[in-house]
Amino acid sequence: MQQVDYDAIKERIKPGDMIVFSGRKRFERLIRLVTRSIISHVGVVCRTGKSVDVMESVGLKQNRKGGGEGGGVQCRQLAKLVESYDGLMWWLPLSESSRSRFDLEKFTQFLKLAEGKQYDIPQAICAVLDVIDDNPFFNLSTYSQRDFSKFFCSELAAAALQAAGVITQLNPSEVTPANLCAFNLYAEDYFQIRGRRKELDDFNFLSAENFGLPKPSTRTIRD
Repeated sequence: MQQVDYDAIKERIKPGDMIVFSGRKRFERLIRLVTRSIISHVGVVCRTGKSVDVMESVGLKQNRKGGGEGGGVQCRQLAKLVESYDGLMWWLPLSESSRSRFDLEKFTQFLKLAEGKQYDIPQAICAVLDVIDDNPFFNLSTYSQRDFSKFFCSELAAAALQAAGVITQLNPSEVTPANLCAFNLYAEDYFQIRGRRKELDDFNFLSAENFGLPKPSTRTIRD
């Protein structure tokens, strides 16, 4: 992990790269606690050029007068996020192998269709609570069927990479921000672009293929 100034690396950022956040707001702290990770939010780079833009799905924010603002799937300038975000941020470049499979046209088309959709609170909660699925004390299954009518942040980013051909088989609705950072899709070097120095705990080691899909039944049929 390299800690760098954003202006020094912004021209190297490409569509499909991941921007990772560790925030201090209440819901972000809850995500970090339940998933046992410092990662609370992710966005995917959607455009580069004069401005590097990130597509992300964010929950509804409340202004001082009690009204809602800024929720759902939206495109925002990375420079403004780096300047204003209350927390830590990293840039995870795709590896050369991932980049070789990346279809920019399909990626862009997917995000164009997703932009403006609402933030998916129930699916987000189910995804982060997957850690309790195998705990008999809770007797609860939080498995989420694939559903793109709404999006939470890591579901959007994982689905965009799948649409682009980087991942073949995947259930994006089961992917948490921590899962997305752990997928082995990225270059060896990654870069912290905001906040005190902090390395990611689990990075670039987990296969994304077939993640979140039901496991085949092992039962045998007897006469």
